[in-house]
Amino acid sequence: MTEDQKKQFEAKARDMMDWLCANGNPHMTIIITQTAAELLSGEVGFQTNEFVRD
Repeated sequence: MTEDQKKQFEAKARDMMDWLCANGNPHMTIIITQTAAELLSGEVGFQTNEFVRD
């Protein structure tokens, strides 16, 4: 990835982060692929590394 591509990516990501802060809530996530954009709202979550093996 070139430096120009990194700067473009950051600019686009900042746009989406700004939109999410203005229009979403703390539980929302955006997933973007080459063919779709999805807005998700997770109400309950749990994370653990308890079962990860080295």
